[in-house]
Amino acid sequence: KWYIINPDQNKYKPYFDIIFYILLYIDFLFSPFEYFVYQGDYKTYRVIIFDVFFTLEILTHFFTSYYDSKNKFYVTDIKKICINYLKGQFIVSFFYVFPFYIFYRKLELFRLIKLYQYPNVNNKIKKFTTCLLSCCIKNITICSQIVRVFTFFLSICYITHICACIYCYLGLTFDDSWIYQHSDIIDTSSVLDIYVSSYYFITENCSY
Repeated sequence: KWYIINPDQNKYKPYFDIIFYILLYIDFLFSPFEYFVYQGDYKTYRVIIFDVFFTLEILTHFFTSYYDSKNKFYVTDIKKICINYLKGQFIVSFFYVFPFYIFYRKLELFRLIKLYQYPNVNNKIKKFTTCLLSCCIKNITICSQIVRVFTFFLSICYITHICACIYCYLGLTFDDSWIYQHSDIIDTSSVLDIYVSSYYFITENCSY
């Protein structure tokens, strides 16, 4: 069937996956910042472009065959593929893409539901980085060590980013918070300045 995508045989699927996981990682960075720190209008070009791409990713799942580990073959029946996807990741992807901010901004919290996929995205980036480095570095051991350090550094930065965003949210939500107590050194009108101060505070405390 020409409309069924075999993940092992389709030559465009790996490139699509690379773009998808890179965009998803970028969205992982922006979503907590926009929800916890920025708290402004979500109707940005980035959100629209990302949502269109993620919607396209959802649609491709309805035509992508999956491996049946029990019978050890790829299922190509469109009905079975759709049922399998609807029972699996569809609900999470739907809550992630659906524009809840149109109805009520606080429902945009559902967008953060996909953060649980970070370990999977991190593994994909690890494989992608390994492929790139293997072209330059022939020593497999050195290459794997560099990738391991790089992905570990990304994970530490991302966890710090999440903590900084939450700390910003607490500072912006409560009166007489750390933001206003340090208004002499923090520009309270600048969201970026508040975030940088929060990131510095989290980094400094984690270093002890």
